Amino acid sequence: MKTCSRCKVSKPLESYSKLASSRDGLQSKCKQCFSEYNRQRYQAKGEEIRAKVNARARRLGKDLYEKYQREYLKEYYQKNKERINKRNAEYAKNNREVRRGIKARYRTQLVQGMSALDRRKSTLHRKRIKDNPCYYCGRYRTDMHDDHYYPIGLGGTDHWFNIVRACSECNFKKSKRLARDFIF
Repeated sequence: MKTCSRCKVSKPLESYSKLASSRDGLQSKCKQCFSEYNRQRYQAKGEEIRAKVNARARRLGKDLYEKYQREYLKEYYQKNKERINKRNAEYAKNNREVRRGIKARYRTQLVQGMSALDRRKSTLHRKRIKDNPCYYCGRYRTDMHDDHYYPIGLGGTDHWFNIVRACSECNFKKSKRLARDFIF
């Protein structure tokens, strides 16, 4: 047990993030308090913090840090694909409850604010568009997906009017971006 420096409540050690530089190897604030602290900090000074981080990156010789970060991550993934996928599979196997929780939150977010009628309409819409070409590139492919025009990660829902057909290539390229930001 450890007492949080912010909320002053004794909590189990699992409630604290690791911090190698501290005496006991854990942060002084619990995960919940630390998350709340960061949220408030970014609401108050978000632009200033991002500007400092980008300035530091430029000083370290990482010009246009934001622009090239995505390309770097793609290259890194391609070089270490096997190791990364093995690690992710092992994590999923060893942390079934965590993965189950993530999936449950995702499913809950999908149907948020949807009535039974809305869910039925979405199901019918998916069946109706299953033979449509890709919404983004107009091609027919063997590997087609149902894509959320307005991404779930950005607050989109699973309503029928938010679902379009997309080929796997366009769907993966679009990822969590808005369709208007996605370059075809």
